Amino acid sequence: MGSGKSSVGKALAKLSGYRFVDTDDIIEKKTGKSISEIFREEGEKKFREIESEIISEVCRKNGQIVSTGGGAVISGDNMKKMKGAGPLVALVAPPDEIFERVKNERHRPLLNLENPREEIAKLLKKRLPYYLQADLVVDTEGKHPGDIAKEILKLAGL
Repeated sequence: MGSGKSSVGKALAKLSGYRFVDTDDIIEKKTGKSISEIFREEGEKKFREIESEIISEVCRKNGQIVSTGGGAVISGDNMKKMKGAGPLVALVAPPDEIFERVKNERHRPLLNLENPREEIAKLLKKRLPYYLQADLVVDTEGKHPGDIAKEILKLAGL
């Protein structure tokens, strides 16, 4: 969340000639609901189930750059599918920078609470061990999405 997945993914797709796919967009189109509505009406567990179905679908296709929600990697099954589909890249940034990037966004269901900065730190602490299992881990702090995309291509040997 707030690490730049969508912006970097779009830049990476443009540079590589691959198609950009965002699993959150697919979920919203498939369900007819926003991510926030799904969380509010059906809960995070149901959202994660839908997310896993979508990840299964997109991982069967080639020629795409896929952006998933930041919590998708917590499922070992999702991680296995994503790693099997191509290089898995984790974008990371410090909690304070992520907070600055997302502090005015009200559509993030996991941050609709009294202390979102604290929640970001807790989520990152919980998720970091999973992010570190990615093929490439790229720090996005203070970097432009286009530069991050170039860095990823270089690190991936493309």
